[in-house]
Amino acid sequence: MVYSVPRTGSTLIWQCLTKIFTKVLKSHRNSIWDCGSGISISTKKQGAVLDYSCPCVITERDSVDCFFSQWRNDNHQSETLFQKWLGIASENNSSAHKVIDNASFNIKKFKELCDAQMPLGSIREVMLRFRQHLEDLEKIKREYLGPVLVLQYEQFWNDYDYIFTNLEDFFNITLSAETKTKIKSTTKSSVNKSIQKKLKKSGNYDFETHIHGGHIFLSEPGYSNKILSQKNLERIQKLLECNVEEIMHIDLNK
Repeated sequence: MVYSVPRTGSTLIWQCLTKIFTKVLKSHRNSIWDCGSGISISTKKQGAVLDYSCPCVITERDSVDCFFSQWRNDNHQSETLFQKWLGIASENNSSAHKVIDNASFNIKKFKELCDAQMPLGSIREVMLRFRQHLEDLEKIKREYLGPVLVLQYEQFWNDYDYIFTNLEDFFNITLSAETKTKIKSTTKSSVNKSIQKKLKKSGNYDFETHIHGGHIFLSEPGYSNKILSQKNLERIQKLLECNVEEIMHIDLNK
C-alpha cells in the first residue's frame, strides 16, 4: 500500500511499485483505491487504512509546496483561477506544464495577480482539510499494524536510485536491471506529462497510471517559493502553524 497526504509524489511511487508487485493499493486518509485492469475500486470508511497490515510506503513533501498544489487541484473554481493567472502572466499561453519554461512567462505579474485575487476563503477551507490529512498521517505512523517505509519527495522526485535502494532494503528484494529500466521508462516525468496533456481537464483520469489532467505543474522542490509572493507564503505558513480552530477567522492580511 502507498499511503500519503495528496500531492506528495505518491502516484510516482505507486507507479513504480506496480511494476514490481501484482497488487498495490493507494490511499489518502479514509479512502483506498485498488487501481488495476483499467478500473478503480474505492473503499471509504473511518480509519480504513488501519484495517490493513501489508507493507506500507508513505510519501512526504514540504508542507507549503504540498498545500498550494492541493489548493490548485481542489475544485473547478481554484483550477480555473490558477489557469487565468497563468494565461495573463504568460501572454495567454496557459498550458500549465509548459508555461514556467516559456520565456514569456512573467513571474512578477503572476505574483501580483495571486496577491490581488487570492481567495482567502478557499485557502482556509483547503487548509482545514490539509491539516486533517497531516494529523491522520501522524496517526498512521504511530498505529499502522504493518511495516512502514517513509520516502521524502525532495529526495525521490528526480532520483530513481534513491527509490530503488529504499525499496530493495524495505522489501528485502533485488531489482533486476530490466525492471529498473522498465520503471524509469514508464514512470518518468515526460511520460506522465504526455498522459496528462491528453486528459486535458483535472477531472479526467487515466486509471492505469493514476494521472489526471491537472496532475503536474512544477515538480521541483521549493516551487512555491518561485511562484508565490512573500505575502502569500506568509499566509500559508500562518495557517500551517496556527491552532486548527483559528483557521477560519485568523487575520491573513497582517
